[in-house]
Amino acid sequence: MPGPRELIEVAKRELIAGNQYAAIAAVIAAAERLIMPMYLNLGDQSEDDRIDTIGRAVVASQSLCGFCVDDEPGKPERYIEKLRARFPELAVVDQIKGPVPGVVTVRVQPKR
Repeated sequence: MPGPRELIEVAKRELIAGNQYAAIAAVIAAAERLIMPMYLNLGDQSEDDRIDTIGRAVVASQSLCGFCVDDEPGKPERYIEKLRARFPELAVVDQIKGPVPGVVTVRVQPKR
């Protein structure tokens, strides 16, 4: 799934080609991705599949993404370690208290 930056580039190409409606559609899609973040429920996936999905989503969006994980001893650190090993192009921004008790939010983005 292309991120906002890629969609803006699509819009530029479409404008140059004279396709106004395609350019407008690309700009709207980019705006929606900036305004309305994507939410995924990964509860049915294995831990390794979750980590792959999270990493691929961050790489595809090329933006800051967050995920929640249970605040069990060592679990957030394990997720971070696996993400760093599988996706070295990503940087962990921070690890903060989650939206509900017993949950941690980890924010990740592409290295700049």
